[in-house]
Amino acid sequence: MAQLRAGAGVVCITPPVGVDLSGFGFREGPSEGVHDDLFCRVVLFDDGEKRLVVAGMDLLRLKPEVEVEMRQAVATAARCDLAAVLLNCSHTHAGPDTGGAEALGTPHEAYVGTLPELAASAASAALENLEPATLHYGEAPLHIGVDRREIGDDGVVRFGRNPEGVADSVVRVLEAKGAASGKQLVLFHHACHGTAMKGDNRLLSGDWMGAARAALQRDLGPDSQPVFLQGCCGQLNPDVQANTFEEMTRIGEEAAAAVKTALASSQRMEGTPLGARLARIELPLQKPMAPAEADKLLERRRGDVARAKSSGWHPYVVRALERLVVHAEAMVERAQSAESDETKGLPFVVQALRIGDLGLAAMSAEVFFEFSTAIREGSPFAHTWVLAYTNGCTCYVPTRAAYAEGGYEADDSFAWYGVPPLAPTAGEELAEVASRLLREVHEESKDE
Repeated sequence: MAQLRAGAGVVCITPPVGVDLSGFGFREGPSEGVHDDLFCRVVLFDDGEKRLVVAGMDLLRLKPEVEVEMRQAVATAARCDLAAVLLNCSHTHAGPDTGGAEALGTPHEAYVGTLPELAASAASAALENLEPATLHYGEAPLHIGVDRREIGDDGVVRFGRNPEGVADSVVRVLEAKGAASGKQLVLFHHACHGTAMKGDNRLLSGDWMGAARAALQRDLGPDSQPVFLQGCCGQLNPDVQANTFEEMTRIGEEAAAAVKTALASSQRMEGTPLGARLARIELPLQKPMAPAEADKLLERRRGDVARAKSSGWHPYVVRALERLVVHAEAMVERAQSAESDETKGLPFVVQALRIGDLGLAAMSAEVFFEFSTAIREGSPFAHTWVLAYTNGCTCYVPTRAAYAEGGYEADDSFAWYGVPPLAPTAGEELAEVASRLLREVHEESKDE
C-alpha cells in the first residue's frame, strides 16, 4: 500500500472593513469592523502518484468566475490536477460579499481578485509541509441545527423553527497526524447554516464555524490545524437562543466539544488510494411564467421599491429591492421570448474525492439536507461526507416536497440569486450525478 503524506497551510482572508457583507437581503449598511478573522485553510493529501487538495474557506460562496480562477491557481501551486481541488465555503453570513447573488450586496472587486492568490499561498504552504501521516476517523452526536421551514396553521411555510423536521445530528471527523512532527490536522464536517449572527450584525466573523475552530485550536494546541467543511444545510439554521456573539461562541464550543469526543473514540482509517472526479453539468429549469404572471411580478417588485423610497427605508434595502426588479424584468423577457429556453439549464459543479475509506461528494449549491442522506446511503464508501457550497454556489436546490409546500427556498430564493427557478426534479438529478461520481472514483481507485 502506498505511503500517505499530508500537509496543511493557512492564510488570513479577512477583507478591509467597509466591504459589503452577504447572506441577508436587508442588511442596513456595509461591514463596520472585525469580530474574528476569516481564513482559508488547505489540507493536501499525497500518495506518491496522486495528490488531492481540500480547502475550507470562511466565505458565503464563490461565484463561477472566481471558482475557475481559484481552482487553476491552487492546482498550479499544489502541482495537482484541476479535478483534485475541492473548494468548500463555510457559508458564514458574516463574511464579505464575493458576488453571485447581486441582490444581497456588491462585491469589493479588488478584494475578490486577491482570493485565488491567497488560496494558492495556503496550498503552497501545505505542499511544503507534506509529511508521512496516519489517518483516524470518528463521529459523535451534535445537535446545533433545526429545520427552519415552519408551516403555520394557514399552511404557509415561513422562516421559523420546525423541530419535527430534518436536521444533521452527527459531526464527522478525519484526523491526519504527522509521523515526524506530530502535527494534528483535523477536518470536521457538519451541516448547519452560518447564521448564528443575524442580519443586524455588521462585524466580519466566521460565525459558529469559526468559533468552533478557535476552540479546537485552543484545546488541541498550536500544532493542530482544524478545518471545517460545510454540508447540505439548505433549510437548516442554528437553533439559537439569542442574536449575540456570546451565543455564537456557545454553539461553536458545543461543536468543538463534539469534535473532541469523536477524536477520542476515532479508529485508524486507511488513507489510500486517492482519487478525484469532477463534472460540470446543467440542471433543468421550470417552464417560463405566463406573460401576464410575469408582468404582475414586475409590477409588484416596482411597487416594493416605490414604497420603500417613499417610506425612507435604508438605501441598502432600496438597492436590494431594485435588484429584485432587475430579476423580474428578466423573467418578463423570458416569458415573452419567442424561443422557449426550457432546454437550457443552470450550471453546477459536482465532484467526488477518495481518501482511502472516505468518499467526499461535493455540489455547488445550497442543497437540502435530504439529498445528503440519500447520497450517503447509496455510497460505496465506508464513510461518506456530502458537501454543499463547494466549487461555487449557483442557487438553492430544494426537494420536490419543498416545492409543493412553497416557502422562501422554493418560491423566492431564485430571485435573490438572480436566476430562473429550477425544476422540482433538479435535486434528484444533482444527487444522482454525485452518487455516480462516488461510484466511479471508488471503482477506479479499486481497479488500480
